[in-house]
Amino acid sequence: AIAGNSPALTTVAANGMAIDYSQGVDGHTLSYADDIAPIIAENCAECHREGGIAPFAMDNKLAVQGWSPMIREVVMTKRMPPGQIDNKVGYKMANEMNLSDAEIQKLIRWVDAGANVEGDDDPLTALVWPDTKWKMGEPDLIVKVPPQNIPATGVVDYMDIPLDLGLTEDRWVRGSEVAPDKAEVLHHIITTVVPPEGAMDPQQAFMEAIGKLPPERAQAIRGQMFAAIAAGQQPDMDRIFRENPDIDIGFILGGGD
Repeated sequence: AIAGNSPALTTVAANGMAIDYSQGVDGHTLSYADDIAPIIAENCAECHREGGIAPFAMDNKLAVQGWSPMIREVVMTKRMPPGQIDNKVGYKMANEMNLSDAEIQKLIRWVDAGANVEGDDDPLTALVWPDTKWKMGEPDLIVKVPPQNIPATGVVDYMDIPLDLGLTEDRWVRGSEVAPDKAEVLHHIITTVVPPEGAMDPQQAFMEAIGKLPPERAQAIRGQMFAAIAAGQQPDMDRIFRENPDIDIGFILGGGD
């Protein structure tokens, strides 16, 4: 109020057009089957499926529609896909898990337009996952980690578990996989090789390597790292195992049964 008098309120109509979020950046109407499902299939479905490492499945259009507000949030904040790196620094990194700017815009516009899943076509229901847990075929040597009891809630400290391969001669390793029985409670595994004569603590070696500049950093890390798994990724490498080395497996575990 001015000098005890309340000012008059006036509503002024403004000309303009309502924003149509269903339009893609190139002007075409976004389609779940043609625009959204392929992004989910390529970047999300391997983990977000029954038995996958993700906390919920996105294996059909109604599931994706139901989780659409969360999808919008995590792609805007770059919490998903996991393990993103800066891919705009002039280097192309292998196996990077970033969404492109165009893919992010498609997802956000589709959610803002109401997450329409019209039509009978649902590409996600056609995805087929292998029945076997070994993606590279049945291994010649399987090293079993002792069973671990994981609490249903809370945080589990990092665990360093040494394993004995039982080898009596040097052997070449053509490839490796980590196949957890309960992927939904496992966040990641990093495996390192400790030669028979011993070496510095793998955790210390890893931290020291991180602090170095390339190529020393890469050489130091690769010198001990044997295999790693995170969010469905699998290694593929050649390496020789000297007679009876120890394998150190470090786990980060989430909550679960």
